[in-house]
Amino acid sequence: MNNSKVFVLGANGNFGLSMRKSLAQHHYQTIAISRSQTKDLGLPGESLVQADATAPELWPLSPKKGDVLVYAINPKYSQWEKYAFEYLDRICRLAESKQLTICFPGNVYHLPTHSNHAIDETFEPHPRTLLGEIRLRMEQRLQQASANGAQVIILRAGDFIAQDDETGSSWFSHLISSAKRKTIVRVPESPQTLHTWAYLPDLSENFVHLISKRKQLGSFNCFHYQGLEFNFNQLLQSLDLQLKINVGKGLWSWTLLKALALVDKNMIGVLQMRYLWQQRLALDDSKLRALLEPEQLYRQSSLEDVLSAVLTVET
Repeated sequence: MNNSKVFVLGANGNFGLSMRKSLAQHHYQTIAISRSQTKDLGLPGESLVQADATAPELWPLSPKKGDVLVYAINPKYSQWEKYAFEYLDRICRLAESKQLTICFPGNVYHLPTHSNHAIDETFEPHPRTLLGEIRLRMEQRLQQASANGAQVIILRAGDFIAQDDETGSSWFSHLISSAKRKTIVRVPESPQTLHTWAYLPDLSENFVHLISKRKQLGSFNCFHYQGLEFNFNQLLQSLDLQLKINVGKGLWSWTLLKALALVDKNMIGVLQMRYLWQQRLALDDSKLRALLEPEQLYRQSSLEDVLSAVLTVET
């Protein structure tokens, strides 16, 4: 059993759930905190807490020096402008005051899209949207926290693929879903455009290994995770030829989303991200591999294995 405690903030989301499972497999003492009743996964060494994960003063258990905060809090797109930075700032203040480690799942919203090569951690930020600007501010706040007593570990990845998407919030679950006797695939843009994904069990496993190595790391650490890169032609080929799954094509309409945005403000954020489906944005994870591969800790599943794990075709 690891002596330090790991607090998973936002424990009911796809990333939080996946991190909880990986932490349990590595025998961490985990405190799973969620505003709604925290889902009981029956994991060893885990304590469930129903509390506002963004309000540390309300937590019944308080972290101590050396403990870890897994930041799995993610407001709806419509609430990002008001809350995304504010929530993180509260957690940064806590980490600064108690010398805690913040583990933060980075995304690609403020990365440049004009590069013909995979992007490493030395990139110059180039946010194209309001969401990208907010995310850049958040990472700048994390860097500030690392200079004021906290340790920060960012692991950047593409769109999540959950093993069991209970929230139904991921791009993958909206674009690729199981139906009676077939899998329905909706193609948002050109089927030849490559897109970057992260299978959450792989991402979480790599993240937990970074947590285990945190004493070897500096105060501010950013790693990229390459994950899976494939286009929809390759996806359809894997489903059809390798997995022998009957595939049907569904409809995807950006015009419909524009109409929905008039009544659902979350769709405005979805529309802002359209550019990520129109051009390739790949991540170079040489730095992560250099740290984890010598001990055979780096984890990356094949596309076929991921599809087999997440798709269940009803008969």
